[in-house]
Amino acid sequence: MYISEALQNILENKRNIIVFMLFLIISFSCITITDSLIYSTSKKAEQELSLNGYNVITVEFDEKVSEKKIDELFHNAGYSISKSKKSVFTVGVTPYSDDMKMVIGSDKIKLSARGIKISGPFENNVILYYDNPYYSNAEVFFLDGLPFRSIGKIKKKKTEFLDSLGLSSFSDNVNYIIPLETIFRLTLD
Repeated sequence: MYISEALQNILENKRNIIVFMLFLIISFSCITITDSLIYSTSKKAEQELSLNGYNVITVEFDEKVSEKKIDELFHNAGYSISKSKKSVFTVGVTPYSDDMKMVIGSDKIKLSARGIKISGPFENNVILYYDNPYYSNAEVFFLDGLPFRSIGKIKKKKTEFLDSLGLSSFSDNVNYIIPLETIFRLTLD
């Protein structure tokens, strides 16, 4: 009895049921498409933010912080800590260059995370620079008139998706990298 009444109710309200089913199908399709777009976007961003298998977390301090304080802050972190410092120098292929550029002093951990290959030890007066046609085969650079031997080139990683959002995976905007100890020695910090 109940089944026959239910079937009769379905036949009488066929139009309303079809509209409701159509609404459900369209709603679930839109939810599925939106979820798929969000997932693919997050995967693409994660792929571009991941540096050679390392997920990088950057913490920038506005004021100078001692290594002891940094170690205290991150002592329970399950990550290896990489330190760097930015400074402005006159950079060029002659000691008389007056082109002011941002230079980053970095440790070896950051180089390995970025996948930068070097041709010698990363210590003292050595420099890495972005591959640039102007400096295509430069072997020596001068920072504030001091000679630095080139030991490698930094290749730009493709980040079309992040660049389209106005973001970057390596937002230091630096074309030159020198050892961290050297930049501390040059800036007297």
